[in-house]
Amino acid sequence: MSRTVALLAGLTLLVPAATVAADSVPATIRLGRYSIGGAAWFNVDQPLRTYDLARRPVLVVYWATWCPHCLRNVPLINTLEHMYADRGLVIIAVTQEPATVVASYVKAYQIRYPVCAGAPARYCEGIPSVPHFLLFSATHTLLRQGSPQDVVRALHVLMKTHEYNVTHALTRPGTTSTRPVGCSWAPGRGPGNLAKAVGTITDSIQHRIALDASALKRVYDFYWLSLPANGQPGDSELRSMANTALLTMFAAARDVQDTKALDSIRAEVLKRLQSPSPLWSDRAAMARYTTYVFPEGNASALRALRAELRKEKNPLVRYYLTVALETLDPSVPRQEDPPSEITRYQQRYRTARASWLARLNGMPPEWSDYDRFVSNIVMPAYNASRYDPNLLRKLERLYYQHQGETPADVLFRYDLLQLLGSIIGRFGERLPEAERRPIGTFVLSLLSGEPDIHWELRQSALFAVRAELFDASARKQAVAYLKRWLRKEDVRIVRASMQAAILELEHPNPGG
Repeated sequence: MSRTVALLAGLTLLVPAATVAADSVPATIRLGRYSIGGAAWFNVDQPLRTYDLARRPVLVVYWATWCPHCLRNVPLINTLEHMYADRGLVIIAVTQEPATVVASYVKAYQIRYPVCAGAPARYCEGIPSVPHFLLFSATHTLLRQGSPQDVVRALHVLMKTHEYNVTHALTRPGTTSTRPVGCSWAPGRGPGNLAKAVGTITDSIQHRIALDASALKRVYDFYWLSLPANGQPGDSELRSMANTALLTMFAAARDVQDTKALDSIRAEVLKRLQSPSPLWSDRAAMARYTTYVFPEGNASALRALRAELRKEKNPLVRYYLTVALETLDPSVPRQEDPPSEITRYQQRYRTARASWLARLNGMPPEWSDYDRFVSNIVMPAYNASRYDPNLLRKLERLYYQHQGETPADVLFRYDLLQLLGSIIGRFGERLPEAERRPIGTFVLSLLSGEPDIHWELRQSALFAVRAELFDASARKQAVAYLKRWLRKEDVRIVRASMQAAILELEHPNPGG
């Protein structure tokens, strides 16, 4: 779709050359389950894209011109933009109203941050009212949502406790990336180059510019060239990004029904599924992606899934292959996991936070400790650039303090285990043995007790089980504990995760 740029009193506004139905507007940004896209953008040179936000915290503000509370927040948001833009924060204001209505308000209220106007209703589903704020970490994990006062307080905590290395202009894809220690990416083959290539592809798809096969192949090659006989440091990170890139391009192609691009991406998913990576997480990703890119009953996908299931040894990859077959093959009965108590408790917490009594008098007593834990420990830790040994002692103490069955106690344990798994995944292999062993001791203590009655907490505890945390003796102990848990386990994904953890501990290797 061609665009003309209209300048309104120094204001940059992207306007479609022709009127566009709101439902046909493609999303250019995806943050978790949230999609952002609109018929027009203000205060940026072009619509922002997911890759423009790489390694940046993001504040999304849902608003409307008819909402007086929204307009009263403009000076506050302008101040936040002034305070934190140079440190990496991106603020995006989203409204369903058309650009013709929004333009005069942007000018009259001197809004200085990016504004996305004409957002389709489907991109605003789940937003209860305006104003509504969403705060995302630099890894685009949703940290807090709700009222402006609540979310802005969390934003100040986040920005005051972390530094972000901003290495690319806001309106362009990133061109550099933090490189793992010892990484030897070839020139032009790093994550920043991949991000730029994917950004170019998605722009072409959304603007209906014809793509030749070589353009998509250049993006696919980032994956295949990171599969040398002897893997280099950083290859697994690049493959993970190259896998995610498939979903980004597929979503863009699906929005505009670009059949040629959709078929090419589906073929690439099958190729990666049938020529598997040595890393089990890559193989699991391809199994999951089949359910996203293929329609039910697709014969090629079903043949490939059945063939890989016959060969696959890793229990967790086998689980994802089985679920994919259940999803795509209508003749196979599907087994559902038990309902999520965690989701129900999280909703109760969000409701308590959003209530007018909480705004007036503070959080109810049953939630106050958990609320402080999320604000003061969880959010800063997810964005930390280095490991803090003192944090482990805090987590261990809090875990054993909250062994009750109140909703707050359950969420304490769940968030704590999720955070522990994230810390181990990000820092575990790089830590010296003196810092790694205490983490292993804590994980062993978790496994030595009775498994939690909540299946999602049992699953979360397994995220922390990594072979590099233990010496040979401790690995044997961990295997014995897990086998005891396994005898009692009846939830499929947890059983598969336990079996995969036992396999890794008994035969530690990077491939799985």
